[in-house]
Amino acid sequence: MINFSEPRPGPRDVTKMSPHVHEDFEQGSLVLEGSFVHHVRWPWGTDLRFWRQDEHAICAGPSLAVIPPKSVHTSQQVSQGINQLVDIFAPPRFDFSEVEGWVLNANEYPMPLRGNDG
Repeated sequence: MINFSEPRPGPRDVTKMSPHVHEDFEQGSLVLEGSFVHHVRWPWGTDLRFWRQDEHAICAGPSLAVIPPKSVHTSQQVSQGINQLVDIFAPPRFDFSEVEGWVLNANEYPMPLRGNDG
């Protein structure tokens, strides 16, 4: 499933970030234009040996960052000019599919299983 948004001027206001988690699907963030920092924080488990450092990867277009399920993440446009990001979700998101008008080809698109949402 692809989430296409309009190009945005940057850089992003650092007081308005949107960290979030997807429990059961991957997100691919495709930079078409500009530059983004993908901030990723890994959840802690009970075994300290498997804890990971936060990542702050700078990705200039064209590039693709894959964000795994269960990681806290947000993307920040950092270029002065236009920045455009397309998000690709696998498997498709149930929460997007149930909103009328959000899936342009809904009549051709299979409804994903419940549980694949943000």
